[in-house]
Amino acid sequence: MHSYRTSVQNAWQSAFSENVRFQIESVLSIALLILLLIGVSRFFLWVETRPGVVVSDPLLALFHARFLTWVTFSFIYGALFLAIVSLLQTPVNFIQAIQSYIVLTLFRVVLMWSLPLDPPLTAIPLSDPFVEVLGTGKLLTKDLFFSGHTSFMFLLYLVCNTKLRTIFLLSTLAVGACVLMQHVHYTVDVLVAPFIAYGSFRLVKKINYCFSGQNCKPSGDISHQNRDTKAKLPGGEKRRLSFLHILKIPRPVSKT
Repeated sequence: MHSYRTSVQNAWQSAFSENVRFQIESVLSIALLILLLIGVSRFFLWVETRPGVVVSDPLLALFHARFLTWVTFSFIYGALFLAIVSLLQTPVNFIQAIQSYIVLTLFRVVLMWSLPLDPPLTAIPLSDPFVEVLGTGKLLTKDLFFSGHTSFMFLLYLVCNTKLRTIFLLSTLAVGACVLMQHVHYTVDVLVAPFIAYGSFRLVKKINYCFSGQNCKPSGDISHQNRDTKAKLPGGEKRRLSFLHILKIPRPVSKT
């Protein structure tokens, strides 16, 4: 435990001391995440008051709904704990995971706003104690297209470049199966979720790849080294990958 704490502390101290841009990007990403979660909780409450459409789902018609709430959240929060423990050791991955989740949530807001749906008539509500207590304060049933739980689990699989990826992938399949067996989501909600999670992840990686430099990536970064070598500018300088490029924050001058 002590060695893990030391490893995490050294990783963040190294990332912060070597790159001022990463410090600012980290603060802005976390602040944006907090603001987004506050706004999304209000959006979800509005969605609950909006009339929607019940969709005929041939797959759900094949079996009766089963109460699997605690099984579902055991997978979700167990995987989340493992992901945080893993990602804290690689600060760049941790911040990119937050950025990917922000993009994923924005996609979800747009699609939920565009497609008003009511839950399946046979659904057994999936009660998330943390969301209800810390977020909306209300049981949510209409946050349907696409499945936030399934997409979140697949995002963990994408952002964690460790041996835990197999666990996250299996957890994604388990959570997707559980929400379908409980009739909480339509089949299309679950099938589409991993694709949007992948698109969000790739979009963040693309932005970071286009505007960030190699010196802000500690070992274990989710970027591939062979791709980094293709981004060299004249004189061997590599392009910087960062959301902060649009803010035109000057690059720190390296000491020779």
